[in-house]
Amino acid sequence: MPDLTGLRELQKETQEWRDRNFPGEDAAHQALGVCEEAGEIAHAVLKMDQGIRGDKEKHLLDLEDGIGDLIIFAMGLATNYNLNIAECLQETWNRVKERDWKRNPVDGS
Repeated sequence: MPDLTGLRELQKETQEWRDRNFPGEDAAHQALGVCEEAGEIAHAVLKMDQGIRGDKEKHLLDLEDGIGDLIIFAMGLATNYNLNIAECLQETWNRVKERDWKRNPVDGS
């Protein structure tokens, strides 16, 4: 298993920042933030694909920002439910990496 200590520390640091800046925000706010950032990610990818509203460099910067913001909101959501984001990521990856969609396109098993 990779060392995810840095991710655990980052989750703690983002919560300390959230507590200072948005005290009392609940899980719903974090979940809505995840959704908002997913929309911004989709927007950046769409506009880059369409070749409008900026060049590729601008859209890649927007994409990078959206991905980072989404992860920060996901950390807040995890913290609201006393979940460790590193463990969430590792446990999910352990299940996903076992799927073989080429061999079994019905359910990946």
